[in-house]
Amino acid sequence: MLAMFSCDIQCSTDVLGKVYAVVSKPKGQIVAKEMKEGTSFFTITARLPVVESFGFADDIWKWTSGAASPMLVFSGYDLLPLSPVLGPHNQRGARRPWHNSGK
Repeated sequence: MLAMFSCDIQCSTDVLGKVYAVVSKPKGQIVAKEMKEGTSFFTITARLPVVESFGFADDIWKWTSGAASPMLVFSGYDLLPLSPVLGPHNQRGARRPWHNSGK
């Protein structure tokens, strides 16, 4: 099991690309992007592994010069692509055929 954070980031259109780059660096995934009416600000919702998120807020602030602010909240667990007990799984949790590549 892999602990995951849900991350809401508010930023302007000027730094949107930089936010995408920082989120995707620690194996994060953009879940939603929504523009606030009447403003040039976006709210981006992303998911990223807890273990990969140390220093994430500092990276966001550094890359965007303080123009984006993240909020991280624990959101649950995801299955690892390779379980040491059950072998490889697909995204739905079903077992995939597994062969021994060491032979």
